[in-house]
Amino acid sequence: MPEPVIKYSRLKLTHRTHTGKKLHKSHTSYPLLALLLLMVGVILTATTLQVMAADVTVTAVANGSPPVQAAVILSPEQNDSFTDSSVPVSGTCEAGYYIKLYRNDIFSGAAICTVGGTFSITTDLFTGRNDLQARTYNIADNEGPRSQIVTVYYYTPDVGEPIDPDTKPPSYQPGGKPDPDTPFYLATEYFFKAAFSGQKISWDFEIMGGKGPYTVYVVWGDGYSDVYTDKTGNKFTIEHVYNTLKEQREHYALTVRVVDSQGYNASLQLISIMNDPNIISGALVRPNDSSPFGTINLFSGILKLVWSAYGVILLMGIAFWLGERRGESIAAAWYRRRLRRRQPV
Repeated sequence: MPEPVIKYSRLKLTHRTHTGKKLHKSHTSYPLLALLLLMVGVILTATTLQVMAADVTVTAVANGSPPVQAAVILSPEQNDSFTDSSVPVSGTCEAGYYIKLYRNDIFSGAAICTVGGTFSITTDLFTGRNDLQARTYNIADNEGPRSQIVTVYYYTPDVGEPIDPDTKPPSYQPGGKPDPDTPFYLATEYFFKAAFSGQKISWDFEIMGGKGPYTVYVVWGDGYSDVYTDKTGNKFTIEHVYNTLKEQREHYALTVRVVDSQGYNASLQLISIMNDPNIISGALVRPNDSSPFGTINLFSGILKLVWSAYGVILLMGIAFWLGERRGESIAAAWYRRRLRRRQPV
């Protein structure tokens, strides 16, 4: 007896002609589903490769509360005089905020206020009078109350009031004294830069005053330093990779000093912030700043979630297809057994 041809009815449940139809499982187009999954997989792969090849960050600002407590400069004291052009400025501040030091209204260094509520910034002095003021900021660069101005003076053997001839001339390594005729200092757009541990960090500077060529000395704060010689022009860029991260976030005091061809020098203390790239969170940055203060590339975290969802959908599709094939095989075997029972012996 020839093998019977098995036909399956296509059951349909029609609610209304204009609201759609619920069809039998045999209407499922697995080739179309496979094509769609393949297209999505290609797009995800291309996007992942692009994210891995470039730095993609999400710009966001977490303003937080602005500072409410003014910093207080404790050292140096009012009307102190110095024969060394570089002096440490220290005092008390509101913990967790950032302190910018200004000298004659010109930015001259930055530091983070420690958990103990103190700060310390090494600054250069101009020849003669220097009005020092500490200003407190939060991460979004919102300013709080300013400190009282502390006025100090810097004199050299050939400029200003005379000094004791037995006193040794001021010395600072590397570099020499500031230019007594023209202000000589460094300028930069940011008082801090942030990156991920193992990622290159770069910083742009502009030299105000002085005569080239210049020599640039950089102390990165992690035990490493660099020297750039014969720099011409009034702009330069420094680069470094921090690989000494021990906590999820660490701050390093970066010092940049420039010496011109006449031996005059200018320096600036700034803040480098390194973050653990394995922590999932958003990227927090200052307004108009491309330097991330957060702890991961947010797009990378989203891609991981999308890949996980894609894998689940793919496995579900395969499982349903195998289940239908298995169900059809069992149904066909059952139907054949019924046919055999009906045949006469």
